[in-house]
Amino acid sequence: MAARRASRRHFIKEGAVFAGGLAGGMAIGANAASGQGLGAPRPGGVVDHPMAYGERSRFVQTVRTPMTMIGHIDLHGHPDGLDARTPLSELTGTITPSALHYVSSHGNNPPDIDPREHRLMVYGMVDRPLVFTMEDL
Repeated sequence: MAARRASRRHFIKEGAVFAGGLAGGMAIGANAASGQGLGAPRPGGVVDHPMAYGERSRFVQTVRTPMTMIGHIDLHGHPDGLDARTPLSELTGTITPSALHYVSSHGNNPPDIDPREHRLMVYGMVDRPLVFTMEDL
């Protein structure tokens, strides 16, 4: 008889945990669908959740150092060229935040590609040329 009660108790406990998890998952799904998920910004750029991705502390003032010339030497010879160095002396820890990674651009800015119009063609040393859309990939 005791073994039967233990299995009932176990069933009730597990059922309550499952129901609670299901209700919590539905609430999170509803918040995500409405745009109110974790880290949804409030007006003024304030983030609701402390684990929101992509926001630096408002007290962090470290930025990349832009450079186009060193003395009289033009680094690129192109008007759109840019170098931005990581401020190594101001970093703490071993991981560089993505906003502080160095940039070296010689005017080869990435094109603005519409994914609906973009095509990838594979040709050359293949039996027949293939063309893929973003939906195909």
